[in-house]
Amino acid sequence: VQKPFPSDALAAPLALGTAPVGLALGVGALALLLALLRWPVVPASLAVLALGVAAGAALGLRPSEALVLGPQPIALAFPGWSDFAVAATALLVPQLPLTLGNSVIATADAARSYFGQGAERATPRGLSFSIALGNLWAGLVGGLPVCHGSGGLTAHYRLGARTPAASIVIGILCILVAVLFGRSALAARTLVPFAVYGALLLYVGWQHLQ
Repeated sequence: VQKPFPSDALAAPLALGTAPVGLALGVGALALLLALLRWPVVPASLAVLALGVAAGAALGLRPSEALVLGPQPIALAFPGWSDFAVAATALLVPQLPLTLGNSVIATADAARSYFGQGAERATPRGLSFSIALGNLWAGLVGGLPVCHGSGGLTAHYRLGARTPAASIVIGILCILVAVLFGRSALAARTLVPFAVYGALLLYVGWQHLQ
């Protein structure tokens, strides 16, 4: 569980009185995000996350558990027939409509809206195939289920990811996080106050409505 902020000593004054520091952080993160998107000096989302880490450290925020350096060891695991039965009822049936609707059809539509003819390879068939391959690999190595998402595509596009270079950058960052904090990645994410994540989600959610 994320350590809560002290409420009295760390309250921040705003125009309409005194608000919890979480609200102040969220508003500040949103303002910085909008400013950097209008006047791009550095990547906006990375700057906001860096601000979140710095603010969390200054306010005494600690990870939800002790951080352990090093990657998570990979061990192959082959499911048995009973595992397939559980997955079919507990995962496949409820997840299938969401995957087809959001991860396949809506993602292909969003790609065409953002990139036009440049999204000709982002077809429902191609997206379904890549999801299948990703989940086969994740299942063998004990990873979490993965999929595409139209909201995620909006996040990348609206925050400036317009070329293949953006995929290279985020891929390198994900590899670094996996190598450095693979065994405690979930704890590492709590170094950023949740209000900062909320500011990013608020912006992306609004853009996704457009």
